Amino acid sequence: MDKKLLKPSLEKIGRLACDRVHEGFKRIWIRFRKIEDLNELCMVYEPMDKPARYKTADILNGADTQVVEALKELRLKFEKAGEEPWSSATIVIEAEGTFRLDLGYEDFDKIDFATWLAAWEKKYWGTLRFAHE
Repeated sequence: MDKKLLKPSLEKIGRLACDRVHEGFKRIWIRFRKIEDLNELCMVYEPMDKPARYKTADILNGADTQVVEALKELRLKFEKAGEEPWSSATIVIEAEGTFRLDLGYEDFDKIDFATWLAAWEKKYWGTLRFAHE
């Protein structure tokens, strides 16, 4: 897909994510899964010199509806461009403003989510420490 078409969507998602992080950060991870009509969002950030923190534990009550809608719009752009619809997306935002977009095409009806999640966490977080809130 043409990166020029993706840039506005990624910048919007990045702005929304940064608005939710009210302190300096090293990195933000956004994990999104689309399963039929279900949208699952997880956003974690790593503050400067502190353990990482979850910022979207309250997604079910609509706190991050804007982020979910922006990710759904991004997925729709792929579909309109004739690309295979992805089932998961990971966006990594670095403090200096760079983005990384990784797309997955998993069939979540046929795989064990816990196994998939463990592999995802190992790939993206490695040995990252988390704060207990």
